Amino acid sequence: DEKAPVDPRDLAQLTEVRLRYGVTLIMSSEEPALRQEGLRELEAYVKAQPGDGRGWFQLGRLLHEEFEQHARAAEHLERALAIDPWCERTLKLLLTLYTIHLPNPERAARLTNCLETNAARRKAEIELRKKTRTDATDGCY
Repeated sequence: DEKAPVDPRDLAQLTEVRLRYGVTLIMSSEEPALRQEGLRELEAYVKAQPGDGRGWFQLGRLLHEEFEQHARAAEHLERALAIDPWCERTLKLLLTLYTIHLPNPERAARLTNCLETNAARRKAEIELRKKTRTDATDGCY
C-alpha cells in the first residue's frame, strides 16, 4: 500500500524494487514479452527516480548488451555519467560503445583521459561512498 508508513531506512531499498525487477526480467528470460516488460520497468524507474544514475546505467547497459541498441544505450549511459561522473563502469562501457559500436574517436579520447587522469580521485570518492552509504555499496552498479 503506497499510503502505508515506511521507515526512511527502508525507503531506498523499496524504491529499488522496480530497478531490480526490470534487470531480473531481462537477464533471466529469453521470452521477448518478459524482456520488454523488463525494459518498461527500467524506463518507469528512471522516470520516477531521474536523479539516480544507477537506473540510467542499467538501462543503458542492458540496451547495449542484451538488445544491441547502441545509440539508445549511449544516450542513457551519458545521462548516468552526468549524474555520477565517478562511476568507472559507466565510463568504461561508454568507451566501448564509442570505440567499437558507435565510433567517435574524440569522445573516446576524452573518456580515456578521464579514466587515466582521475583514477586516484575516483577511487577515493568510491571508498568514501562505501563508508557513508547505508547499503555499503558505492552506488555505482
